[in-house]
Amino acid sequence: MIKVILISTATIVSLLSLNYFILPYVWICLAWLIVALYAMKTSKNSNIKAIWFNLSFLLVVLGLIESFVYLQFTAKQYERRNQMGQPRKLAQPHDLLGYAAKKNQVVFSRMHYRDELVFDVVYTINANGLRISPSDATGTNPQCILFFGGSFTFGTGVNDHETIPYITGKLTRGKFRIYNFGFPGYGAHQMLALSENSILKDKIKCQPKYVIYQAIFDHVRRSAGLARRDKSDPKYIFNNRNEVVYKGSFADNEPPQNFINTTLKILQKNINKSMIVSKIFHQRSNVSFEQVDLMIGIVNAARKNFEEAYPESEFHVIFWDIHNIKKSHYLVDSLTKTGLVVHLISDIFQEKSIEKIQEKYKIKYDGHPNQLAYRNISEYVVNSIVEE
Repeated sequence: MIKVILISTATIVSLLSLNYFILPYVWICLAWLIVALYAMKTSKNSNIKAIWFNLSFLLVVLGLIESFVYLQFTAKQYERRNQMGQPRKLAQPHDLLGYAAKKNQVVFSRMHYRDELVFDVVYTINANGLRISPSDATGTNPQCILFFGGSFTFGTGVNDHETIPYITGKLTRGKFRIYNFGFPGYGAHQMLALSENSILKDKIKCQPKYVIYQAIFDHVRRSAGLARRDKSDPKYIFNNRNEVVYKGSFADNEPPQNFINTTLKILQKNINKSMIVSKIFHQRSNVSFEQVDLMIGIVNAARKNFEEAYPESEFHVIFWDIHNIKKSHYLVDSLTKTGLVVHLISDIFQEKSIEKIQEKYKIKYDGHPNQLAYRNISEYVVNSIVEE
């Protein structure tokens, strides 16, 4: 009778843990550890007792590893994100891009780490659904500069006037209209989707002179559909002629909803709640060279679209070559061999030490570039790209 009660209780605790607890598998291990210890104590067969002992030991080890991984990878991150402002108000679903900024809004975002203020900034989105730039005030110039990328281009963690597009607009003294198409979580696939769609032409009222795509290695994961959970981003693949073609969204390629697939999806979702699975086996760097090749193909396809639509424009890539060094070198070499102009962050900052770049040019406790980084990159853009 006691064993039945313990098993029932452990089952209930397991289900509740997976839905409501921060560390579900620690609680699951603890609940079933009590069952295993009781079974070991009451068992009269020495072999069965040994099995229960080994199972108890395994549950203790797994629970400890789950706790350790949480403390190493997640506790600080949770404490940080738990105090962020309202960045989620920025986005809304978008049929082509997966999601995009809501138009005509001002969002205040404040982030703390423990008792320390990390940043307190304002994100202003204009009528085009883009973060504001100096050209929003004048807007009469026939030429423009288009910026693409994710949060590094959008300017997460800094104020409107501290982003690369905004500073570049100021430094060029109104010579160009500036458009910031960057948005948190975006990658090369959103840039390609815009380049082959009328949405871009509807937003810009000028002749692009420079197209600048700022990339980080995580864009490989994003282009392959490995980053966002809702899978609504645009999907691109290689066809039989090795051309990049649009295949709808990643959500369109989800398996049909039936009992088996739904069950497997629920199982995968709950397994991924394990710290061991999510933080050790699902590391961001685990991408294949084929997925790197796909991103290269996507970037080149976007460049081709811009060059065909705007023959006098120049396409440039700014790449943060400080993550996944081996595959980053492969990505940069491959992009360069296709004729793309690639500017490396290590060259822009004239700093080869990854640790020093992280310390000097990243927001503490956050990981996004700081004001100094954006200022230096903007000056490089003006001096080495625009006025070369």
